Amino acid sequence: MPTLRYQAKRSSNPAGLCDAEGKIKAFRSRLEERICEDLCNRGIVFRYERPSDRVAYVKPETSHVYNPDFVIVRPDGHTILCEAKGRLDGDAMAKHVLLKRQTDLDIRFIFQSPNSRAGKTKKTCRDWADKHGFRWCHGTVPESWL
Repeated sequence: MPTLRYQAKRSSNPAGLCDAEGKIKAFRSRLEERICEDLCNRGIVFRYERPSDRVAYVKPETSHVYNPDFVIVRPDGHTILCEAKGRLDGDAMAKHVLLKRQTDLDIRFIFQSPNSRAGKTKKTCRDWADKHGFRWCHGTVPESWL
């Protein structure tokens, strides 16, 4: 079932209230409408939601740490990070896609059931891994990886 997003319903502006730069088409809430009416009645100069008043900001990044289930170091020195997954949920999928984009680690999956659904998608775990370029196997680590 898709996630619904609710947006504040814009109220009307029946009184035709104006800010310092002209008529306001509509308010996001009745509270904003009442505040505007009060400011107008008191003769206070103000602006309401003008593009020139927008302030840019950055949501702070959060640092996370990935702890692989198994680390295999082959005789040639190549390191493989193996993640055992009985169930592949949305958080794990997002985490591994971010890891793939931000690092050059060789991350591989060992799926208990590669034909089960990946998260809440219609894709299987194997389809998801193939789409994002992850190598995977079913049940145990294959000799070809060693």
